[in-house]
Amino acid sequence: MAASLLSPAKRNRTGIIAVVGLAVVGIAAFLAVLGFVRGERERELGQWQLRLDWWAQQSAESADRWLRDQSALADRLAANDTIRLQLTLMAEAGSDGGGLAAEEVAYVRNLLQAVSLNAGLRISDSERRVPANIPQFAPEGVALIANGQRLVAATAGMPTLDQKAETLLAAREAGGTLVVALDPAPDGVLRVLLASPVYRFQADPSPADEIGMIVMLRSLSRAAALALINPGSLTAPGSKAGVLHLITLNGSNGRLLLSTRADTDTGLSEGDSFSLDNQKFFLAKAATQPGVFLETETLSGDALLISSAKVELLPWMTAASIRRDAALAASEARLDTLATLFFGGILVATLLILLFWRHGASAKAEALSDRMARTLDDERRARTLLQGVSDAITDELLALDRKGLLLYANESLALRVGVSADEMKRKTLAAILGPAVGAELNAQIEKAHAEGTTVRHEMSGDEEASAQRVIRAIIVPVGPHDHTADNDTSAASEEPEPATILVLQDITEPLRSREALAEAETRMVRALVRIINQRDPFAAEQSAQASRLAEELAEEMGLPPEEVRAANQAALLIDLGKIAIPRDLLTKKSALTAEELQFMRRAIRQGVELVDNAGLPSVVYKTLRQLADRLGAEKRPVDLADDELLMATKVAAIAHHFVALASRRVYREGFSLEDALRMVREDSDLKHDDAVVSALSHLYYSRGGRERWHLGSSGGKEQESES
Repeated sequence: MAASLLSPAKRNRTGIIAVVGLAVVGIAAFLAVLGFVRGERERELGQWQLRLDWWAQQSAESADRWLRDQSALADRLAANDTIRLQLTLMAEAGSDGGGLAAEEVAYVRNLLQAVSLNAGLRISDSERRVPANIPQFAPEGVALIANGQRLVAATAGMPTLDQKAETLLAAREAGGTLVVALDPAPDGVLRVLLASPVYRFQADPSPADEIGMIVMLRSLSRAAALALINPGSLTAPGSKAGVLHLITLNGSNGRLLLSTRADTDTGLSEGDSFSLDNQKFFLAKAATQPGVFLETETLSGDALLISSAKVELLPWMTAASIRRDAALAASEARLDTLATLFFGGILVATLLILLFWRHGASAKAEALSDRMARTLDDERRARTLLQGVSDAITDELLALDRKGLLLYANESLALRVGVSADEMKRKTLAAILGPAVGAELNAQIEKAHAEGTTVRHEMSGDEEASAQRVIRAIIVPVGPHDHTADNDTSAASEEPEPATILVLQDITEPLRSREALAEAETRMVRALVRIINQRDPFAAEQSAQASRLAEELAEEMGLPPEEVRAANQAALLIDLGKIAIPRDLLTKKSALTAEELQFMRRAIRQGVELVDNAGLPSVVYKTLRQLADRLGAEKRPVDLADDELLMATKVAAIAHHFVALASRRVYREGFSLEDALRMVREDSDLKHDDAVVSALSHLYYSRGGRERWHLGSSGGKEQESES
């Protein structure tokens, strides 16, 4: 045996196997790194989709808010009793102003001017302008016009309406409002025309009682328009390389009104038009697909990421874009560094292993002959020790040769089958365990050797046993396997080498215990939720709704399954402390006192202590504990964007907050989903994580949440105890 171990052929064969093994490990590591880099790049692109969607949506919402404010101002002027009275008197006089005294016309003009100034209109008087080289306001103002396009009064500096504006006003239906964008001025100033009907004094609003209208012309310089669509000088979160565009649509054409910074990717200047039919142009593509995240190209062929949103009151669209290489620059640099370090580490480790192996092989070859005798003695002692240790193991341990014949079995198997280990040697598994069990195990042994890896397989127990048993077979291939080999292929003087190690574990009881534990946990959670619902009927469905939303939000963010479950369970159980709160306090309609608020916050934390030893998975309990510590804090504000918090905690917190706002309470109706989403974004007490807020907005606006979620009715007022 010593001579064979020292033979050059065997040493060379061992060296080749070692080199091949290192090469396989290196290739596997290389493929793993490539897969990791690819996955991280896709994940980063997903984050940029959320960021650009959020930027474009925020810009469009800002423009809509401003337009609604202007329309509301025009409606307020049109509903003013003084204006309605004066216009009614003039209409009854049957003249174009002859029915009003000069001082009455002046009074109406001063009223229009005062309200307009308070609303922020830049009312200018051309006679008082200073003829100096200083910025001048763009002309805008408010006018009161009687039926028949008769001008009654206007603010100072109100510009004369062009033919297009007069045509639009004339085409307005009686009783209807008008919000329309006029062509930009030659200097690029954006102009918006608004009109609201004025009804006869003390008459109900109806088209038949319309006697005139309030006409408002608002002008936006480039700086003002940028401040409007990009409040607070926002940029794409995480980068300053993004660009925000404002586009107006007219039939099959579009026009670039302005961009937040000079952008050579469009090939357009502000005010230039483009065809929407040219789908190779990224602005045309984005304009025809609002709300869709696109990966496209610039005119020069560079990859570009873009998302757009529609302004509801005007044919305007906002589009947020960024070059793909700029968006992924930081991520690519980080991944390149990680890949370089990893590959360098593999190379160094490989060289060191080869060096040590080469040196060790040479030294061992020289000393092996002297140590072989002692090794044989040690081997015999080791076998004796192994026999004793394996006999003490309750699992059944078997060693098979390459033909599938038993070489070794421990005492546990011998006791179960009622045959000594020596009597079982050189027998097949079918002869020892029965034909069906033997055939099933042999099939798994073939699979393990074919794949070259350990195989775990669960199967039924003894064929003749009365009680059903579940056996886990662990099959470890350790040598060549060929069940068709002849009995004479090995020399008679050599003991056959083991080819397969087989461990049989009886897992019947652990499986039953695990199934019982899971069932008990499910029953416990359901029972706790039923108790909560009985205590607070106005929040009966809130826990379940928050739990479902937390699960959907966690899956949208790509969290691991255990964190998805943790967010779901934490949102479901966070209100458990209501068990300790008196029912009259839960259903109190008036505002809570400071002491009652403190009591309810302590109850949140005490609710977690109720399930301290309930056997919840550790990640679920940790998430629930973190959520309770934040929501039950004695002092506010609470930082729910803390980097030390589990992402499952942040998801459960925002789901609980959003559902609480949208759900009906004893003291108020539920807020609308859009109002609840806005309040979550603007809440200064609960500082939510921006990534989770962006994911919630994306679910609502781009993933069908607006249509699918039904959490409560609108209306109501906030109460300071809302959480």
